[in-house]
Amino acid sequence: MDGVIWVQWWEVRIGVAQESVEALTALLEEWPEVQGVVVEGGVMGQPLHPEYGEWLDESLMNPEPFFVVMYVPIHVEKWVLKDRLAQVFARLAAAGLAVDSSQENVFLNVLDEADWEQAWKGDYHPIAVGSQWFIMPRWEAGMLPTVASEGRIPLLLEPGMAFGTGTHETTQMCLEALSDRVKPGMRVMDVGCGSAVLAIAAAKLGATQVVALDIDPVAVGVAQENVDLNGVSEIVRVVQRDLLAGYEASEFDVMVANILRDPVLALIPEAAVRLRSEGKMIVSGFVESQRLAVESAFIAADMQVFNCRQRGSWVTLEAQKPAESNRA
Repeated sequence: MDGVIWVQWWEVRIGVAQESVEALTALLEEWPEVQGVVVEGGVMGQPLHPEYGEWLDESLMNPEPFFVVMYVPIHVEKWVLKDRLAQVFARLAAAGLAVDSSQENVFLNVLDEADWEQAWKGDYHPIAVGSQWFIMPRWEAGMLPTVASEGRIPLLLEPGMAFGTGTHETTQMCLEALSDRVKPGMRVMDVGCGSAVLAIAAAKLGATQVVALDIDPVAVGVAQENVDLNGVSEIVRVVQRDLLAGYEASEFDVMVANILRDPVLALIPEAAVRLRSEGKMIVSGFVESQRLAVESAFIAADMQVFNCRQRGSWVTLEAQKPAESNRA
């Protein structure tokens, strides 16, 4: 085996409350060294026992715990990992999310290169969302004929290091909201696009122009790869940018932002200016206890909240800008 260079990785496994899964995932993906973040366990995908319908499934009384698993090159020292995780937990706590169990449930393991690749990819599986969508990792592309025969729209993703693979409630609710709001010929913006799954969905719904923004250069790279993979590069333009600086007023028919509460609050006033008359905004990435603050921000921006979706503790709000004729 002379001449072979073995590359090793930290597998960092963090037990986490369901309400904190998305935020923790997003914060971990900000680390420049991270080479994959996945979510394991819980019931974020399909119901455990859908045959029980609306009645209580006793297995939900003791749900499988969630774990966020992160892969980092071994050259990042253990003390650095622990210090950064402490900072992440502090940010989650400041946002009002549960972190106590996470701080007590951090597990480190060392993996070789081949084990790393199979470990993180093995956690991504195809998933049906709503009545229209079917999300699959790129290595499951062989399923495309079956998906087409079932009348669903495929969303093919290279998950990489960017959040937004369709497993989380907020992503699924945003996809369903886009299905209801995006019409052919519309201009759409996805703010904090992550993997660009929502931007790609808007293009496949018939939008003629879609802008996908993210401040993270890694996410931008993954987003562009996914846009190309889905054949919508002539419609979706991926841009590295913080919020909406540089865009004109009344440019977009629909805007979607599946990000954390505080960025949503900062975004709403800017978005209201850049939405066309009667334009709609879809926001998610926050929990029920934070809903009132987001609704208040919409009211302050002279936008009317007209729909709310909720799954578990997660909330997705839809608001509309008034028609020009109705404005004072």
